[in-house]
Order: sequence, then structure tokens, then C-alpha cells
Amino acid sequence: ASHRRFSISIRAEPEASAPYIIPLGRPILVRIEKRTAGRSSQVAVAMLLDGDGRPLTELVPLSLRTLPNGKPVEEATFPPLSSIPNQRLVAGVVVRMPPDQLPTARQAIADVLRTVQARDGHLREAFGNLLPVCRRLGGHAEFVQAQVRATP
Repeated sequence: ASHRRFSISIRAEPEASAPYIIPLGRPILVRIEKRTAGRSSQVAVAMLLDGDGRPLTELVPLSLRTLPNGKPVEEATFPPLSSIPNQRLVAGVVVRMPPDQLPTARQAIADVLRTVQARDGHLREAFGNLLPVCRRLGGHAEFVQAQVRATP
């Protein structure tokens, strides 16, 4: 399964003064970085979760682009948060999946997150339940979290 792994990051746009701090009112960027960006035959989608594992956004596709330094990245930009999420955390979850499995994955991800919410679960539980579902469908998932603050 290690060949499926990829590196992701989450940050505010423009970037906050401290890494992994997301100020309210700034767009949020979730990005696949390093050598795996743009090299997979699988589609990549991302979403944001709060600290209790509840969805803050729908799944959205990542777009491939080249940074000014010539490095490829896959990224999605989400609208700013208007209030502090549960646990003061926001997590970016990125799922890579064979294109033909994406509709099934979307439904399975929604089912996992509903189950976690019904049990008053938390972010790590949500991701822990999500990862095996993605692997069974031939994909993989990664997550990264950041603290949300009212001011930069």
C-alpha cells in the first residue's frame, strides 16, 4: 500500500504567518505535493472536515497546475470558513481513486461520515474508517489538519 501514498498540505491563501494555522476569512488550499503530483492515473478529490469528523464541504476535484518554480501540484481551493469549526480544527482529506470507482467512493465516504456523526465520533475515527473503504475500492486517502483561529 505504500506505493499509493502521497504527500498533502493544507494552508490559508495567502499563507498565514504560522504554518498549519488557518485564519477565518481566508480561502483554504489543499494540495498534493512532491513527486506524486500529476503522476497518477487515478482521479483526486478533496474535502474539508471539522475536528469531529463532520464534513465542512463536499468532495471537489483537484486541478493540476505548475508552480512558478516548475514543480507540478494538484490542488483545490475552498471558500473561507465563517466560524470556528468543532475542536478548532479543519482537516483536508484527499482521496485518489480509479475514475470508474469514484461514484461508489462518493457514496461510501458519505456513509462513513454519517456513521461517525451518529456515534459522536472524532476526526481520527472518521479518517480511520474512511481509509479502508478507499483501499477496498482500489484507491487511497491522506489527511492533514490545521488549527483555525479567528485572527491571523
